Amino acid sequence: MQLGFVSAILGELPLEEVLAFAAREGFSCVELMCWPVGRAERKYAGVTHVDVAGLTQARADDIRAACARHGVSISGLGYYPNVLAPDPAVAEPAAAHMREVIEAAALLGVGTVNGFAGRDRTRTVDDNWPRFLERWKPRVRLAEKHRGALMLPQAVSDIGRVFDDPGCCQRKREAEFLAEPSARGRLHRLPPMRMGAAGVRPQPAAMILRRRAALDQQGVAIKDED
Repeated sequence: MQLGFVSAILGELPLEEVLAFAAREGFSCVELMCWPVGRAERKYAGVTHVDVAGLTQARADDIRAACARHGVSISGLGYYPNVLAPDPAVAEPAAAHMREVIEAAALLGVGTVNGFAGRDRTRTVDDNWPRFLERWKPRVRLAEKHRGALMLPQAVSDIGRVFDDPGCCQRKREAEFLAEPSARGRLHRLPPMRMGAAGVRPQPAAMILRRRAALDQQGVAIKDED
């Protein structure tokens, strides 16, 4: 088993320093965030440790070399938007960027891309389903082309509020989709993640916070925003 973390918690640090921190603290892998470059609209979003827009093989090789220098592997690429948002101005760019993340994973030799299924909160699960298929079928096929996998975690807050993820309440629909040959082995729904104050599971959260304290002692400023 490998122990790692999501690079969003160290969004203030550049990639090289994230990898150095992971190696120093005994982590063997990191999920690297791939949000579009720009201002974040919510906490832990908007972190870009791999800029997938226009990523070249040469740049991908540089990233892999950095990982090798520090002895830290990439467990997956992470991008968690709402590709089913009711506003096309939000959903369309998110869906397009997800394709770029999948393509980038292939360049980096990374077999997993993580994200949320998405949800239009103004519609029922059944009404969301046609858009889910429209969005995700092509991306599953793209992952299949690159022999990769898409992971759609089921995120639930501590008070039981479901984030933008209809996958947690459409089991019969999901079973139908996952039974398709193109989806089998390429799209996975993970068990619910109980989100603690640090945005991760409570027990690992304590470990991460200790490591953030270590950064503070080294004079590296870590700023949390509400």
